[in-house]
Amino acid sequence: MKISLIGSPGAGKSTFARQLAAATDLPLMSLDTLWHRLDYSAQARRKFIQQQQDFIDTHTSWVIDGNYYDTIETRFQHSDIVVWFQISRPHAIWRVVRRSMRFRRDRQTRPEMPPQFHEQFDRDYLEFMRFVWHYPTKERRRLQPVLQRLKMTNKLIIVRDQVSRDAVLAALTHNLN
Repeated sequence: MKISLIGSPGAGKSTFARQLAAATDLPLMSLDTLWHRLDYSAQARRKFIQQQQDFIDTHTSWVIDGNYYDTIETRFQHSDIVVWFQISRPHAIWRVVRRSMRFRRDRQTRPEMPPQFHEQFDRDYLEFMRFVWHYPTKERRRLQPVLQRLKMTNKLIIVRDQVSRDAVLAALTHNLN
């Protein structure tokens, strides 16, 4: 089974991905890990895209965690299921700030982040918070055509709260074991 996880930063995608991969032995690719190991250049973007394609081509089953709009169509084309995590804006902001504070104290709280990744509470962080705040409207609008196709093929699962998250994790784990 090939599963893509998308949604607002702070929605719990990475935690869900780690739990699902551990419970099912599916290979996991965290796009944040991949991207933040690179230098963010144009060459890095090409490498990022190629590494995703190589992962997709070399595994018969997988979990890919992350948004990265430039490569989302390719991932969705290969996915059997797309899980879309939707949480409220204030909840997303709160969770991102909380995870940032925890990460500053203990890097092990975000094992998907590469060792060289450092988060600063600066202008870039403020821009990221704006992205988080606008994610529900901007990204939904951008993704609407692709998501509409997924809905028609019954490949889309929407997770809006802890109860639905736990139910989806249990169902996928059960079906994959």
